Amino acid sequence: GYACNRDGVVDYKLFPCPTGYFCGAGVLEPEACPAGTYGAAPKLTRADLCEACPPGIVCTTRDEEDGARRPQALGCPAGYVCPKSTSTPTLCPAGTFCPRGTSTPRTCPAGYFCPEGAETPVLCSKGTFCLEGATEPSVCPAGYKAKDSCVGAYSVEACCEPCPVATYSDRPGATHCSPCAAGYICKGGATTAKPSAEETSSEGYVCPPGYYCLEGASEPTPCPAGTFRDQPGGEALDGCSPCPHGTFQRFPGMASCTKCGEHAVSEKSVGSTTCTCLGISRFYQIEDGTCPCYARSSPQGGEPQESQDGRSPCEAKLYPRCASGSHRDDFGACVFEAEVECGESCRGGSGSFLAAFGVCQCADGPRIAAQCTSTCKEQLPQVFVSDAGFEEIDSVQGSKTVYSEGLPPDIDLAHLQFLCNKLKEGLRGLPLTSLCGVSFHQASSAGLDGLLRMPEEFRPAHGSRNYEDSQDTFAGTQVQLRRSISSASFKRPRSRQRATDPRHVVPRPVQCLQRGSTIIWELKDGVYPVYHKESLMNTHPAMDDGPFRELAQTAPILPQFFAYTFLVAGSFVFAASDNPLEIAVVVVVPDGVRCPAASTFAAPLSTQSLGILGVTTASQRVMTEPNWGVVFLGVFAVAACCLLAFYAVWRCRHSAWEVRVWTAPLGSANRIPNDDFKSVLAALDGLPGATGNLRCTDTRLVHHVVVKPAEPLLETTGKTTSASDDAPIIPLKDAADALVVDIESTDTRLLQVRTYQS
Repeated sequence: GYACNRDGVVDYKLFPCPTGYFCGAGVLEPEACPAGTYGAAPKLTRADLCEACPPGIVCTTRDEEDGARRPQALGCPAGYVCPKSTSTPTLCPAGTFCPRGTSTPRTCPAGYFCPEGAETPVLCSKGTFCLEGATEPSVCPAGYKAKDSCVGAYSVEACCEPCPVATYSDRPGATHCSPCAAGYICKGGATTAKPSAEETSSEGYVCPPGYYCLEGASEPTPCPAGTFRDQPGGEALDGCSPCPHGTFQRFPGMASCTKCGEHAVSEKSVGSTTCTCLGISRFYQIEDGTCPCYARSSPQGGEPQESQDGRSPCEAKLYPRCASGSHRDDFGACVFEAEVECGESCRGGSGSFLAAFGVCQCADGPRIAAQCTSTCKEQLPQVFVSDAGFEEIDSVQGSKTVYSEGLPPDIDLAHLQFLCNKLKEGLRGLPLTSLCGVSFHQASSAGLDGLLRMPEEFRPAHGSRNYEDSQDTFAGTQVQLRRSISSASFKRPRSRQRATDPRHVVPRPVQCLQRGSTIIWELKDGVYPVYHKESLMNTHPAMDDGPFRELAQTAPILPQFFAYTFLVAGSFVFAASDNPLEIAVVVVVPDGVRCPAASTFAAPLSTQSLGILGVTTASQRVMTEPNWGVVFLGVFAVAACCLLAFYAVWRCRHSAWEVRVWTAPLGSANRIPNDDFKSVLAALDGLPGATGNLRCTDTRLVHHVVVKPAEPLLETTGKTTSASDDAPIIPLKDAADALVVDIESTDTRLLQVRTYQS
């Protein structure tokens, strides 16, 4: 515990071993405590008495100039860690940071990163994120972009967001996403500007045929109607080709054009949306390419086979003229209201004739209408065609049932979805709702009925039973919808009760639909609906009834269900195949027009149900047979007018003009000179009717002389005569010769100029 490092030491206690050293027996110089230890007190005799260096301190020795080693204790430097007994500081490990005097590394906090030897955490730069203990910044993966700030915990989900639709990011650490390349559609989180269906189907796809995709497009844009594109990858509108001559395309977004029928040509040289029939008063039916006559028209010559297809001209049908007090029915026949029998129209019941529409209104109509009023109809489920299938929306239960499998084989769901999508493409950008609705009707031996609910036979026997609560918006109202129905409710017997409940069957229905809606008829007893083309309540003379004619050709082997989508607006009348008096009236409103409240469900035919939908009849606008009495009277009147006009012209051409000229007696000082007579004749051209075609060219001078007041007036033509032998004769021959003019015209009209002597 002592170091006697001098000669001649008498008392060793005067030389204790200093602090930081230890001194064994008989040593001359103190020895420093080993590295990592320190001497806390003097007079240490052994090395093991040195204590371990405390945490955060570096205990070491340094060599002096005199060769001695001296102990020293230093605080742990920044960026290093110094645990207990440290003689040499250790570099702070990555993912931690070590300020000065650190004995235990500190974990790097979230939002920062700490490389090896970090004194303090480093803030993550924009476009990166750092989890707790990060050794370097993490960047958002390809297909993502960094958020402006992390929300919640630091993670990919909290700090990054997928590239939105129509954009992509092909490198990690992107702070923004770039627009997708033209000709391609990028879904959310795309990692390439040109995704392909084979490689990255989840990220996007090539623009399909019939469409073009601009740079950064969120969805394909359909080629307009009248054009097509048969290759994928369209980049602009000019990539859509117009339909060539002789072809047409009525839908947008198509990959080909359709050839016109045998008796039609395309309406334009290129880019036609329909075809034009060669025959006059014919229209083109797209479904089968035929050219029938317009409604209420027939081919000239009366060939029945030419009525449905041909190129001979058609002319309006002639309807009989109705007598006073009679009315025209829906077929165009003249009937007296009191003589109309409505039993056959009303299924054996009574009814009254509606003269304004030409049909019968059955007496049981009000009772049937009262079974389900407008309030009841507002609570009925509605059915729509969607990409998922048939969706039945029940706003009361807040459920949505999707039927996509197990449907009747007669229903071509894909075709209905195609028509619905084309309708939506054509109306893109318009704020329209409730598109592609589905209604159900029934045709049976009883007649045509409207169904207020989906028939049980139409519901699939199985389907998806998974629940999926979601918020959806329907017709402007937010309701809680359920994706499918449970196993127990899927086969509940009350569904069949609903389909057969007479309260939900409406005979002789009148219904309003939006354009693009579909009616599905359930066919029973070999009866099917027929389009009543000649009905006077039809307002669309060019209705394409091809599917109905095809349905009639399949009889008596009929499908169970038949669907038709209405793509044009107007009023349409359908009749039962076995009874033309059993009718159904469907009113299709144009885009942007809503059906009146509750009229989207069937109502019995009545003045109210027809009037509220604006149904009218063409009874006052049809072409009627000629009224021969009026025709003969008109011909006689025209002939009389012609004769009268002929006589007036003849009379004018053969009438004489008379001009009276008063002169003084011959030899009198007041005698008018010859020049004055000539001036009078020159003024004749100004007389009314004496110009133009009525110009008089034969002028005759008639002399009038006045002798003594008591003597009679003498008249002569070219000479003077006297009424009495004794009366003095005043000759006017000289004056007459002076006034005679040339007559060179063959006009026989005569202008008389009379001169008078007073």
